[in-house]
This record gives sequence, C-alpha cells and structure tokens, in this order.
Amino acid sequence: MTTPAERARQIDREEFAAECTAIRQRAFDRLSQPLRMDATVRASIERGTRKLTWNGKINAPKPKRSRPTGPAPREHQVMGVSLTVQQWADRLGITVNTLHQRAHRQGGMAAAIINHIERHGDDCLKGNPHGTA
Repeated sequence: MTTPAERARQIDREEFAAECTAIRQRAFDRLSQPLRMDATVRASIERGTRKLTWNGKINAPKPKRSRPTGPAPREHQVMGVSLTVQQWADRLGITVNTLHQRAHRQGGMAAAIINHIERHGDDCLKGNPHGTA
C-alpha cells in the first residue's frame, strides 16, 4: 500500500515524463521542417551583411553613434606622462582590470603605475612589457 505522498510523487513523475515526451516530439517535428527563408534573407546571407538569428530572421543593423557618449576618458599623470587608464595598461603590458585592481589595493592609480615600473623596470614603459623581446 502506498502513502498519499508516494502516490503524489508517482503522479508527478508520470506527468513530467508525459511533458518531456511532448516537448521532444515538438522539437523533432520542428527540426524535420525545412528552414523557410524569403528572398531578402537569402540575399543578405549571400552578401554576408547581416547575421541570422536562431529562428531565421535577420537582425537589423544597429545605428552607429555620431559622437561618443559620456565624459572624455580621464588622464592620469605619472612621472610627467599623462595617459588614460587604457593607454597606461597598454604601455605597462597589463589589462585595464588589473590596473584598476592594483590602484584600489595600493591607494591610487599613480601608486599602482609606479609600483609596476619599480617591479618590472623601465622596459615596460618603452612598449616592451616585462623585459621580453
């Protein structure tokens, strides 16, 4: 004899199995149909100008911004050189994220940059990060 809880679990299992079977059948039915594309979609695929989404529709191109939004990048002056964070990271041979983390830990961007230069020498300032050839 089964308890009501066991019977409820059995009913749940049976319903779940039936739902899975129905979903699987719908997926197989959809995969067996040929992909429908109109002439516009086919032409843009051949030109390679737009990419198709998973359902065969084309993504409209996003309009390009005429001017940058937001404030201008802030420059940090260290040892008489004034560069943005991206430019400092490129010059030091590290990522922007690493530079930000070091600035947070060491108390400022200037401290992070100077500590990196002291640790790795002046080679990192000449576009030769970490003294590699």
